Amino acid sequence: MNFGLTKLRLRGIPVMVRKLQKADIDRVADRWLDTNLKAHDFISAQYWESNYKMVKEMLLQAEVYVYESDQKIQGFIGLNNDYIEGIFCF
Repeated sequence: MNFGLTKLRLRGIPVMVRKLQKADIDRVADRWLDTNLKAHDFISAQYWESNYKMVKEMLLQAEVYVYESDQKIQGFIGLNNDYIEGIFCF
């Protein structure tokens, strides 16, 4: 599946879905960590924190698209062919 670059306006605010870029990785990985810590509080925080660096590297190699609104990343989705590996909205 290839979304390419999709630009549109939502309630007058420019939004875009685009492929993850290297410059996005810190923001996306930070949100991955923060979201998992909150959503999975029954799993040790150390588990998520110890996998942070590996996940950053994997995200850069995976098929990941970001949702951007008003030039700020608001979410992302990881795909494996037609399967959604993960979806994060913030």
